[in-house]
Amino acid sequence: MQNNIFKITTKNQWRSLSGFIFMLILWIGTMIYFSYTVDPYFWLITFWFSLIFFMWWGLPALIFHIDYYRRNKGKEYEILKDKFIVRGNGSETTYMKSDIADIYVYGTPNYLAGGWIYVTSDEGYNFARIDMKNGESIYLTSLLYPKGMEDVIKEHFAGIPYYTIKRLFCTTRYKSRHEKSEEDEKDYYGLFKDEKK
Repeated sequence: MQNNIFKITTKNQWRSLSGFIFMLILWIGTMIYFSYTVDPYFWLITFWFSLIFFMWWGLPALIFHIDYYRRNKGKEYEILKDKFIVRGNGSETTYMKSDIADIYVYGTPNYLAGGWIYVTSDEGYNFARIDMKNGESIYLTSLLYPKGMEDVIKEHFAGIPYYTIKRLFCTTRYKSRHEKSEEDEKDYYGLFKDEKK
């Protein structure tokens, strides 16, 4: 990874939404095909069952995409050797890496295990939350780097221990109720400290 500046781009958004778009096209195409080839009653049953499947398979991706977009919209993150800079809304804030309290990387179990074949379209969505010692939190989502935030943390925050938290639904909207207790996290959320860093 050569880049040290991260921001939301159209290309990143298309890459993140590719699974959802593929499923939407497939669903619409199937419904059009069935509308001409099968009994209307059977088409109606197929429509409702496939709609339920599509909502389970594709809707979470759209929800996470909107959540991540709102979190990083209009911001640019530049990560340097000893600090990182957040630019956006006409302001620029510099954070020293020595002021980081904790880093959490949230992802689905499949993503955190290194899997690249996803069962649902939302499994590729992941984010990192950087907690500063002053209580502020900075969110880096996969819309900034669709290949995954864990790669960004490993490369640009090398030497700083981080935690990975497995979640089926990786929304930035809530914190784990057990997050303050490392032992509880290990038991219930698959939290582990990366000992290699």
